[in-house]
Amino acid sequence: MTRYIIFFGCILMIGFLASCQKNLPNNGIPSNLQINLSKLIHKNDTIAQSVNFYEVFIGSEDRGTWQSNSIVPSFFRDSQNVSIVPIVRFNNFSTLLYRADFLTNYNKKVNLIPGQTIPITPVFSYRSNVEVILEESFEQIINFTNASSENTGNFSTKSMRIDVSPLQADTTQFAVSDFTVGFNPLKRNLIEFDYKMTDGVMTVLLEYTEGTTTRRIQNDYFLTPNQNFTRVYWDMQAQLVNNNITSGRIIYLLTPQIGKQNAQAWIDNIKIIQF
Repeated sequence: MTRYIIFFGCILMIGFLASCQKNLPNNGIPSNLQINLSKLIHKNDTIAQSVNFYEVFIGSEDRGTWQSNSIVPSFFRDSQNVSIVPIVRFNNFSTLLYRADFLTNYNKKVNLIPGQTIPITPVFSYRSNVEVILEESFEQIINFTNASSENTGNFSTKSMRIDVSPLQADTTQFAVSDFTVGFNPLKRNLIEFDYKMTDGVMTVLLEYTEGTTTRRIQNDYFLTPNQNFTRVYWDMQAQLVNNNITSGRIIYLLTPQIGKQNAQAWIDNIKIIQF
């Protein structure tokens, strides 16, 4: 008797699930978007852009925040307005996710088909209120001390390399810019750059002059090793405002991880943006 009850219960459950599927749009078959790694247009040049997170809107529906190469399902079909908002991690810290209000949104009409996956490559640009006050691609010279040039093939060809080895007197390397940058504490200032670090721990400092004293400050975040170039938006706004810094030099501080003697890092495509 118990077996018959279980059997009829299963039949009823299958029938219930089937009726639910029929009541779903497209008979429960989603239309999918695949969000590829985005690109950035700047000065008519298109380069790869490591914005790895996106907030996706399909029609009037917010489909949430997704990483690059994610499959975003929905029950929409036919021609739909798709809007993709870039999300960045300030200081490359996983909990510091913010809408990149200095970049434009990507908007496109997409023909969605149930059962199919449509690839989409977002293309962003800086908003009109954004001023790029510094650009350094290291294609010509390396204007940082304690650094060298190396062909890496990152977007163009050359990148800046920083090393720490047991042969050096110091176990920490400071790559200091030869130039001074002007900051506006009344605006938002971000240091944008690409980095790759096979070994080590790295952070960004600002060197500035207070009266006759030269000072160096940093925030509380550090970059960790990775295998491929990653785009970083480094935020030191609090340090600029609290110390009323209007000009200074950029420093990359590289040190080995605990228990190791070597560290290597590559830096490329530095920009300072204000908005």
